[in-house]
Amino acid sequence: MQTIVCKQRHNNVGLIVIPENGEHLIKSELERLLPYVKYVIAQNINNIILDTIEITDSGYKILDADSETINIIINVCCNYLSEKIIVRQDMDYGPELRHRPLYFGKSKTDNSIVVKFTLLGDFNTLDSAFIDLDKLYTSDMVINS
Repeated sequence: MQTIVCKQRHNNVGLIVIPENGEHLIKSELERLLPYVKYVIAQNINNIILDTIEITDSGYKILDADSETINIIINVCCNYLSEKIIVRQDMDYGPELRHRPLYFGKSKTDNSIVVKFTLLGDFNTLDSAFIDLDKLYTSDMVINS
């Protein structure tokens, strides 16, 4: 993802990005993300039947998964997907800020995960995020729609 600069009256200002306030992904984006989700789950969690993951209006539903399993899946997705899609913010003289625009969180239903994305500039789109994920994972996985 590309570094951003945010200025107000010619001075750099730091953005506060709250990932859970991002926009829900639409069905086609969730479909495109699903192979990565399945891959990181398969690499890091035993006993998850990947074929039981369904796309919902706000993210994913894992049939027959309990709350503890959902929390583990969210942590894996955060560590291996969200943490790999970083938008840096250049602050000139201050420390560089690192924003994570891809969000995985607990849904109101027990076996569901909410997925959101925060757009940071015209060039840090979800397509850009997929390019970064492709560089990390496609040599190790087969992407099926």
